[in-house]
Amino acid sequence: MWGLLHKDLKTISLQGRVLAIMVVFYLAFFLLSEAEDALISVVTFSTVLMGILFPITALSYDEKAKWEHYALTMPISRNMLVWSKYLLVLLFLLAGELLLLLVSLFQPEIGPALLVLVPGIVLFLNSILLPVAFKLGVEKSRYITVAIMLLPTLVLLLMEKLGVQPPQLSARLLALLPLLLLAFSVLLFYLSGLLSCRLYRGREF
Repeated sequence: MWGLLHKDLKTISLQGRVLAIMVVFYLAFFLLSEAEDALISVVTFSTVLMGILFPITALSYDEKAKWEHYALTMPISRNMLVWSKYLLVLLFLLAGELLLLLVSLFQPEIGPALLVLVPGIVLFLNSILLPVAFKLGVEKSRYITVAIMLLPTLVLLLMEKLGVQPPQLSARLLALLPLLLLAFSVLLFYLSGLLSCRLYRGREF
């Protein structure tokens, strides 16, 4: 399993440089704009991007190199290939959370709510994206992935256009929402892994 993780980390090292360039660009924007919450936005964006983009990128590189054909000739099960990608999500999510914690030392606005909300979002989105990618392949599922990522924004825009107001929640429930989302996403992430294993076992190459 750790060998698979090492392979994925080496594979996406180029993508990591792309992310680093994007972060530097946004940091420059933060310094020029002098916006108070710009740094928080940059770090949050980077954390979510690492947790979602990198595992999908690793899958994409595997497909282009036809890695599965080679891997399945070795004593590596399909379940191991699937769970290694889920473990990769957790690894990058941990790195992002550590980055958020570091920035929170200088930005007190990064409170516990954000530290809980970000992993909830990353785990929730991966719970949907990864099974689709394992079933259809990254290239075939690309449009579905984009649609899933854009769906929340489209729903909010539609609600605003139709004049639909979101439900009013109590302050206590609003405070609990990040924790509830995280708990739900952790369970969904595990169930998603089981589903991906089942879908991947039935996939032909």
